[in-house]
Amino acid sequence: MKNRFSPLTLKVFVVAAVIGLGACELPKRPADYREAHPIGVQPETRTLSISARIEAEALTPEDQFAFDSFVRDFHLKASGPLGIQVPANGASGIERKARIEKMTDLLVSAGVDRRVVRELPPQSAGPGSLTASFATSTVSVPECGEWSAESGYNWANRRSPNFGCSVQRNLGLTVANPNDLKKAQPAEPYDGNRGASVIETFRTPATATEETTATTTTTE
Repeated sequence: MKNRFSPLTLKVFVVAAVIGLGACELPKRPADYREAHPIGVQPETRTLSISARIEAEALTPEDQFAFDSFVRDFHLKASGPLGIQVPANGASGIERKARIEKMTDLLVSAGVDRRVVRELPPQSAGPGSLTASFATSTVSVPECGEWSAESGYNWANRRSPNFGCSVQRNLGLTVANPNDLKKAQPAEPYDGNRGASVIETFRTPATATEETTATTTTTE
């Protein structure tokens, strides 16, 4: 039996088959842009070091600025208690206790709950230093700018490699508390009676007296 197809025809079929298989190839990136451009959340320890003997003198302007920034981050991003450490060398047990108590008082006056403050084992830092720390998280965002795909001709109708990247990047850069990306904060209690009262006021049409007063005020 003779072959009914010429060599040229067979070559055309082979090329068409290759093109067809290429069109059926799975996308290299996930369809969900959140998986294609993930936001990373890594654990981090926020630390504050103060060199002044706070039990005997006030904080310096530099230490006060660092202290205020530290407390602000604790209120916003902390995911655990706040620990205080005093060096083992250069301070007796009484001095360490005095420094911890003074630091605790400063934190409480700045709005930190005394119950979340913990004394950590003495560290081997230099004399005269005090360290406060808490556990938090930091965000790593995707890098955008992948323009290798042809935007004018897209016969496979596939998403651009950049699709959704800017959304993920902006979200990661603007989120106040990185821990919210792992688990959302619980909703505040809702007052059903107050909500019903506001909705009822909105739905109730204005009375004739109110309409007359509004018209008179507008005319005057």
